Amino acid sequence: MSGNNSNSGTVKQEFEASHTTKEVTFRVFTDRESGLICASGVDYAIHTHAGSWDVLMKYIHEAVECHFEVPYAQVKITLIEVTDVEAQESRDVGPHCD
Repeated sequence: MSGNNSNSGTVKQEFEASHTTKEVTFRVFTDRESGLICASGVDYAIHTHAGSWDVLMKYIHEAVECHFEVPYAQVKITLIEVTDVEAQESRDVGPHCD
């Protein structure tokens, strides 16, 4: 019986993680001047940047948790990599990535 209880905990965690409360999409581009990888929220004012993809993902997770005040696993995060032209448009409407 106790084996079933531990499995129930795992199922509960998977259920909670699969039922996201929010969704956020980031436009991701490399800033030509600084060389940093920048992420800018499309529908939310969430912006971050880093020198590598691994660190960028860490910063995105932290920023999402801070903005929504929930663990990032409860938020569906989508990344859209954009071209130089699209990146310039992102810079024109959002904060510069430097």
